[in-house]
Amino acid sequence: MCVIGGGTILLFSVPKPGVHHSLNLEDVFNKELKIVGSRINPDTHARAVSLINSGRISLDRLITHTYPLEKLEDAIIKQTENDSIKVVVEPSI
Repeated sequence: MCVIGGGTILLFSVPKPGVHHSLNLEDVFNKELKIVGSRINPDTHARAVSLINSGRISLDRLITHTYPLEKLEDAIIKQTENDSIKVVVEPSI
């Protein structure tokens, strides 16, 4: 599991009913991990998009790395490393 000790795992999704996933509880306990579930809230999602689009909130500080589409594999690897927060892959034009 690629989470540092004391880290938080965010399960962000709306899974199909009945979906199960195995989890190594030894990692959870030894690393003292926190597991949180979340899904999009229509009310807060629309407000967040509006704030971002209006320029009242800037996400630039969260974007730590940017890659061209041709370097997608490198971007995926970078997202798993500790020095990244948000990795952006830009489409080829």
